Amino acid sequence: MTEKCKVVSSLIKKAKENYYSNIIQENKGNQKVLFNTVTRLLHRNTEKRYPTAPSSEVLANRFADFFCQKIEVIRNDL
Repeated sequence: MTEKCKVVSSLIKKAKENYYSNIIQENKGNQKVLFNTVTRLLHRNTEKRYPTAPSSEVLANRFADFFCQKIEVIRNDL
């Protein structure tokens, strides 16, 4: 199972390398595309989206409840 995960990870990595190499090669003279590509690669300007809540306290409690439930499910599965 671990070996299969490694193979899949390697294939995904190679596909990403090919994808971005092609974008860079095809847009050598287009600075806008190149800068946008680098921005995506570095995960810059990612918009943070939080669920809506009436207050920060309610939002924090919802996050805490969510993770507590996840831990409980994991423990029960073990």
